[in-house]
Amino acid sequence: MELKFRHRDYKAEEQVHSLSRVAAETHPLSPQSPSSDQVQFVFLFLVYINRSNLLPTACI
Repeated sequence: MELKFRHRDYKAEEQVHSLSRVAAETHPLSPQSPSSDQVQFVFLFLVYINRSNLLPTACI
């Protein structure tokens, strides 16, 4: 098996690394704050299960 070496372009690498970095606004792994709709849904769900006696009051 023969190894082939590619010519390395050091100037291109330097140009790429010298670009300014900007933080992304959204990223799939970044923590997301819940929307007001999500918060309202959870609140209403907890009220519903509390009124239905499905959740012990110590959990609220």
